[in-house]
Amino acid sequence: MEYRQRRLIAAVVLVLSLFIVAYLVFFTPSEENIPTPTATAALENSALSWTPLPVATETDIKRTAEAADAARDMTPSTGVDSSASPAGMREPAPMPEWMGRIESSPVNTICPGAASRHVPVANAQELTQALETAQAGDQIVLAPGKYAGNFSISASGEQGKQIWICGPREAVIDSGGPANGTALLITGSMVGVWGISVTNAQTGILVDGGTQVQIDYVAVSTTGGAGIAFQSNASDGVVQDSLIHHTGLTAGSSGVGVSVGAPAGASSDELDQNDNMRISRTRIWDTAAESIRVREGSTGGLLDYNSFDGTAMTTGDSWVDLRGNEYVVRGNVGVGSPGDGFQTHNVGNLGWGKQNTFTMNTVQLDGPG
Repeated sequence: MEYRQRRLIAAVVLVLSLFIVAYLVFFTPSEENIPTPTATAALENSALSWTPLPVATETDIKRTAEAADAARDMTPSTGVDSSASPAGMREPAPMPEWMGRIESSPVNTICPGAASRHVPVANAQELTQALETAQAGDQIVLAPGKYAGNFSISASGEQGKQIWICGPREAVIDSGGPANGTALLITGSMVGVWGISVTNAQTGILVDGGTQVQIDYVAVSTTGGAGIAFQSNASDGVVQDSLIHHTGLTAGSSGVGVSVGAPAGASSDELDQNDNMRISRTRIWDTAAESIRVREGSTGGLLDYNSFDGTAMTTGDSWVDLRGNEYVVRGNVGVGSPGDGFQTHNVGNLGWGKQNTFTMNTVQLDGPG
């Protein structure tokens, strides 16, 4: 009896073994047949809607931060070749195709709001004078063309009378090279920048102490360090619907797309408090460091519906390095980071990098999200 039981058990084991082998051979997909996630697939699964973008004509006064703006070179009339790169430095990369398929924001006029004073400018000298004599409610409107040099504005707007610096994408502030200072320095408050391009500077746009500064539909590229930076308690700032790329050409570790705050102890014993910041619907790629870096000292910000491509990063290891508190990070899409998608840090155990919320983000990389 025991002999027959042993034979029955052996037969059952043999049948099960044959079944398992057959399943592995015929039903398990081979490695080359396993679908590999792509940036497009990541976008399809994200919270962002996406459609082919409309093609605006060159004469259309309405501007959006479209893929075409980043992909095409500047027209010959501007004297700027966006495909050029300083000798020995990293060549610019085109905007990833998947970014160009994200639905843009509603079309807006070339300058928002009603102006108290309309100030048209057509060259660098006129722009310098307009910035030096700016008053609350001014709209400083740049004509298409190249504005060579470094520019600054210290005047402030008022509630309901913001100062705007605006123009089409073909209006280009060009400082001449990625080691050449700050292209546009803003120390006043309630100032807005709309539609223009900024290129060839150590820092593209620096907001130094100005509050309620708004940067919309701007293209910033070819910088030695950061594309856009806020520091010295520059709270309530906004960057939205903009294009930032080709950063960190001379100072890779500073080559952030958008930088908020200075390092603890950089200028004083107090933290640089840049609170209530918002970075939205902005496409950032080809940066040497992170797409967005928020330093300790910043509280209560929002990073939403941005697009990141970190394949060019050499000194950063995440798209977002978040050291502030009480930020909401939602609806962003990112691909190609050397390390993580998002990081938080409590630098020096000072109580920062806490109470941040991450939701509805789409991550496509090999490491942790």
